Amino acid sequence: MLMGINLAWGLLNPLKNVPQAAQPPAVLTKAATAYKFQRLKEQKNNPDFAIFGSSLPMCAFFCADRMGYFVAGEGARIQRARMNLLQSYPTSGYLQKKLSKELNNNTSVFNFSMSACMASDARVILDRMIASGKSPKTIIFAVGLRDFADNINPPPGETPIYTALCDTSYLLNNLSDTVNLKAFPHLLLSSVFKTYGLRNECKVAFEHKMCDLLHRKPNRETAENLVGPTLESKVQAANPESTASTAITSTSSSVSVSVSVSVSASAPTPASPRASASKTENSIESKKSQELTGAKELAAKNDSSISAPTSTSKPVSGDDNTAKVASRNLASLDYVQRYSPADYRQLEEEMSELEWFIKRCHQNNIKLIVVNMPVSSGHPKLSPPGLRERYLQNLSRIASSADLYLDYENNTVMNDADFMDTVHLNPDGAQKFIDDLVTRYTHSTLCATTRRASIISAKAPKALVR
Repeated sequence: MLMGINLAWGLLNPLKNVPQAAQPPAVLTKAATAYKFQRLKEQKNNPDFAIFGSSLPMCAFFCADRMGYFVAGEGARIQRARMNLLQSYPTSGYLQKKLSKELNNNTSVFNFSMSACMASDARVILDRMIASGKSPKTIIFAVGLRDFADNINPPPGETPIYTALCDTSYLLNNLSDTVNLKAFPHLLLSSVFKTYGLRNECKVAFEHKMCDLLHRKPNRETAENLVGPTLESKVQAANPESTASTAITSTSSSVSVSVSVSVSASAPTPASPRASASKTENSIESKKSQELTGAKELAAKNDSSISAPTSTSKPVSGDDNTAKVASRNLASLDYVQRYSPADYRQLEEEMSELEWFIKRCHQNNIKLIVVNMPVSSGHPKLSPPGLRERYLQNLSRIASSADLYLDYENNTVMNDADFMDTVHLNPDGAQKFIDDLVTRYTHSTLCATTRRASIISAKAPKALVR
């Protein structure tokens, strides 16, 4: 019976008929994770660079490409697969161009940053890359406080990323290293019985079909009207329409901006308790909604001093400015809930995952660049001071053992006008960030060492054939 259900789901895939705006963020993230891993395995050569992290780097590298640097064919492929463009985009054309110019070669970049990715999620992504034989030469792990302390996210082992990448063979081979042994039965059932792992997707498809039959609109489709712009719609609004059109056209004439209109996994909100795909998330949402009034006041107070983001490419009208201020206030409220109350135990556990990540890179001869992502001037006010101080202290101590650590916490490169909200860079800010990142890397001893090793390898005499 289970085999029959699995076969039927694979053949019919009823989720493809559900609009992306009606799909909860966990479902979108799980699908995008599986898609990126499949694209990685299809690559002919191992990538020179791989990007790890949450929506902060995901949004930044995607927005930079929207200015006319989309990698040819990727957009059309994502559209044919009926995937979300923002979350499923697996590369960074702008970064590739900058690195190729500086290093004088054809540098390849694979982007495995995912919405709501925790440090423990990055661990399983790295493990799967190494096991598949597609480990990169260098990893750029771009992090923020949210990657280590998030009250909204499910516990380790139950996140969409973890569930999407943990099959039976991986679990059995890494039993001793499983992040959360309590989640092992959940992961095992998800990997052995496909229908169990897809139970949330089945629920979404069923709800959509019933609403369609009853001529009612699924609640998730009205979420944006209730809580304001999502990350995808903010990405869309952050770029002038003409530029966005040019960028999409450069990828494929058939790719439209509408592909990326969905509810982001990185921005679940208290106004939509169904925005979570698991019972764990729902319970957290319910608990946090009780603190909604105080959180709103704190978010408004801390965000009142932040000017609305603007784009240097076009003027901002009064209506646009009002919408962007509202968007920033909603994002601030979201992060107040993520950080408060401060969970120091979670912070320490996720920091230990970063330590493991660094050791794993050293063991496999992978160069690692840890980047503390830039945030707007008001964002640090949204988290308890002690939590952020502990994060910065631990990150500085642990990341010092990486090959290169770049801290943008108090940067002078980006300003508040370079952000769509309190943390996500707009296209202008994204390109500033990447330009500075490449400059710092190419002037570092890590890059000099890598270049020397490449030259020596290229000039090394071939072994004599006897």
